[in-house]
Amino acid sequence: MATCAVMGQGIGTTAALAIQKHIPPADIATHPELMQQIQQQLTHDDAFLIPQGHPDSQNLIHQARIIAHATNGIDHARICRIVID
Repeated sequence: MATCAVMGQGIGTTAALAIQKHIPPADIATHPELMQQIQQQLTHDDAFLIPQGHPDSQNLIHQARIIAHATNGIDHARICRIVID
């Protein structure tokens, strides 16, 4: 089910871009810049792309770090927070 959902999200994003650019969806594959734009949009929408990372330098994920610690007998695996510097 998850695979179908991700595929549907990609197809929908591609169709929306094709409408916006006034081109047939099949032609998008011949334009690397449009493919990159679709991948970037999907990444912003939290889609899982293999092996894509987060190419957008403005994305705060590049600055995020995860800190975990234990406090007063509480299981440290249950306490996790994300800090953006």
